[in-house]
Amino acid sequence: MKTKTSFLSASLSLISGLISVAEGGEIYRTDFETFPVGDNQLVGTEGWLGTDDGSNVHGIDDNIVPGIGKSAFLGGGGTPSSTFVSVYQPLDVDPLALDRPIIEFYAVIAFADSSNNLRDNFYFSIYNTSGELLGAVNFDNTLTSNPQDPQNPIGQKILWYDGVAFHDTGLTFLHDELLEFRFQIDLRANTWTAVLGEAVLFADEIFHAGDLEVDLGRVSADWQISFVNSITQRPLPGNNWMLFDDWIVTLRPAFEIAHFSAPGRAPQIRWIGEDGYRYYVEHNDGDGAGWLRDLPDSLFEPPAEAEISFQDKSAILPERRLYRVARE
Repeated sequence: MKTKTSFLSASLSLISGLISVAEGGEIYRTDFETFPVGDNQLVGTEGWLGTDDGSNVHGIDDNIVPGIGKSAFLGGGGTPSSTFVSVYQPLDVDPLALDRPIIEFYAVIAFADSSNNLRDNFYFSIYNTSGELLGAVNFDNTLTSNPQDPQNPIGQKILWYDGVAFHDTGLTFLHDELLEFRFQIDLRANTWTAVLGEAVLFADEIFHAGDLEVDLGRVSADWQISFVNSITQRPLPGNNWMLFDDWIVTLRPAFEIAHFSAPGRAPQIRWIGEDGYRYYVEHNDGDGAGWLRDLPDSLFEPPAEAEISFQDKSAILPERRLYRVARE
């Protein structure tokens, strides 16, 4: 059993805006509260799969951060037989065939640094149903300090992978900080956006730049060990580790305007709305004021998936008025 200390900072950065996660359309959710506590207790519980089971490299903690209850961990030393360790809940769905091309992922995450001077990489990765890697977000813990100023760490790099190359977000993460992590993939547009806490890691970037079949086999948490023993070739893991909790995967239909008409010069817009979102009808009259949200009854918060209808009943309409619907 490894020894781990509680995190120093347990403040959640709760935000809504660029990406939001709601209950409708969920295909998997867990807060790990029903899982048994201990090393090697993640894989094999509630259908979770992974590698290096029995090597004390993943499992379930209880209240490692005061107040959050049970959470999962990956890393922390142990005796891994491979330099790449992965855990995941199988999903095996084709969002495009289901006409739900929007994939949303959410988790609360944190990272603890190594005390044995060996540091590794952690990932959240997306695989297709053939087990092929499509994309990933990489939390690179191997960068520890500024060589010119060792007393002032510069943080750890965050990158994303598009199936062909890694791209640096230019942002870093801190140790012992509990934050919300989320990404949203639009399979039709082949783009994705990721957010950590209040920081946008990247937005509307190409999701998969390769030529693999794009569907959803799994989202995995991965640990890549940087060093091996030069004689035995066995992994030399850092005792750095990653916490993750409140794991949610959601599929959503693409957002499209279903109907627009102007009976009696009273423009009408209809679309399918979903719970968990706010919809704003915005207008632009070409007068330099830009897009405004000041039309009467132009904000909608549907409690469930349903058709939404908006009609502009302004007493006086300008000669030219553009409309759009913003979903947040």
